[in-house]
Amino acid sequence: NRADNTDRLRMLENQLQSPSKDRQFILVNYDMFRNPQFQRLLEMYPMDVTVVDEAHNVKSRFLQSVKSELERPSAKSGPAKRTLGLYSFITSHPDMSVFFATSTPFVKDLVEPLIMAHLVNPKKVPTEKVEQMMYDAVSTNQALREVMIRRRKEEIIDLPAKETRFIPIDL
Repeated sequence: NRADNTDRLRMLENQLQSPSKDRQFILVNYDMFRNPQFQRLLEMYPMDVTVVDEAHNVKSRFLQSVKSELERPSAKSGPAKRTLGLYSFITSHPDMSVFFATSTPFVKDLVEPLIMAHLVNPKKVPTEKVEQMMYDAVSTNQALREVMIRRRKEEIIDLPAKETRFIPIDL
């Protein structure tokens, strides 16, 4: 809802304008990166660290399409606006630390985790390297090990077994 977003952005801006002795943390939905008003706030109040949760949503199968769309926006189908907004934000703040988090398996094409690795550490995984490795599983795996920590569920938590129940609902 556009009104809800406007109210949220107004509240966020008020918080950012209030000087605080403590560090400020901002939690926002990934979709906010396509909002021009939110993008303006990000420019006015630079971030030292950005943590992107649900990072499996940050993808574009063709890195060149992201770069081309940023250089020459078009009405044609291309990367999601939120992906473009996030990509633009991260790449325009090279001194900002970036962390991606996801608990969802996301690899359909090798380029997807490479784009995430590029956004997290563009010096270790530059665009040219992404383009070279996007069809080579061994090189991709080696590059990802330099910028990614992977933990399997069984390594970090003891979860109860999944349970499936059938619950009839009268309509």
